[in-house]
This record gives sequence, structure tokens and C-alpha cells, in this order.
Amino acid sequence: MDKTKEEYLGSSVLGQFVTRFMLRETSSQLLSLQRSLQCAMEAVEEQSSPAPRREVKAPELTAVQRNGRRCGRRFQNNLSMSPSDPCSNILTTGVCMEDGENWCSQVNRLQLLLDKLECQGPKLEPLKEDTLASTYKSNILLVQRQMSVSDEELDNFRKVLNSYMEATAAHSDNLHVSVQKLPGKLCYIMYEFWQDRISWM
Repeated sequence: MDKTKEEYLGSSVLGQFVTRFMLRETSSQLLSLQRSLQCAMEAVEEQSSPAPRREVKAPELTAVQRNGRRCGRRFQNNLSMSPSDPCSNILTTGVCMEDGENWCSQVNRLQLLLDKLECQGPKLEPLKEDTLASTYKSNILLVQRQMSVSDEELDNFRKVLNSYMEATAAHSDNLHVSVQKLPGKLCYIMYEFWQDRISWM
């Protein structure tokens, strides 16, 4: 708890707000779950008991008290549960079953909603060839080459490398060219940036 308190005090205003919101939401969910469990237990007891149906008053539930004030709502319901009660299935299904027509109307409503969603869904069309070609040409190509050279050929290699770099840099489709020598080795790495693969080829 002390660690949680330190994290809360050290967090930003937004973080503290999110923490308070999550605590209230968790408290509300726990109270709702407790109420549902208690009603379900009472319904099971009524079904297993041969005694006549009686009204059961759920206990008054209040949210957790923080900072001297109540941050939730009071829950107080009078529930009547028995096997013959048409609304006894509301705990498990969330729907009050009176007859078969109720189910049919709800199924029809769901079908209409699904049809409506299908009509409003995005229509994806395949890309055309010219779109693919333009996308292909819009990508920048990076070419990396690593070259090793011996001591005897070092001078000749540098001349050829300089002439290649000048010719490459003069190309209209070349964006940049650079060479880096690896320290302690007779090894060079060349980087070439081209507008697209076609111009490099």
C-alpha cells in the first residue's frame, strides 16, 4: 500500500485522475457483482425450498468511502425471485422472458442491426497497376557495398573508387553517395542512395 501511495503521489495529474477513476470503476463493478451473486444465491435457495414465494429485500450497498465522502451510488432493490417468476432469468441472460415472441422480436432486431452494419462497412477495392507502379517508384533505395583491398592495390583502388564516386554523384537519380573506411582494416563500406530501384539498375 505504501508503494502504491508513493506511485500515486509521484504520478502526474492525469495519472492520478486515471488511478482514481479506475478505483471507482473497480469498486462499482465489485458492488454490482456482489449484488448479483446475492440475488442468485437467494433465487437458488427459493428454488430448492418448498416454502411459498416471499419478497426478499436486498441489503443496502454503498460504495467505498474515500476522503470523507462517498464516491458511488446507493443500491437498494426489492427483488422477488421464484422459479415461476418471468424475470427470474434476468440474472443470467439479462432479458426478462415473458413469452416466445419476445425472443423472436429481439432476434429480428439483431438481424436488422447486422444487415445495417454490413451495408455501412468499408468497401475495399484491389489496387490498380498504375498505383502499384507509383508506390514502387516512390521508395528510396539504399545500396550498401563492402569492399576489401590489399596493400599492393590500395593506391589503384582509391583512384578507381574516387572516379566511381564522382560518376555516381553526377547521376541525376542519385541522391547521395559516401564511403567509410573501417578502422584497423583495409575495408571500405560504400552507401548509395537512389530515388528508386530502376534508376540504380
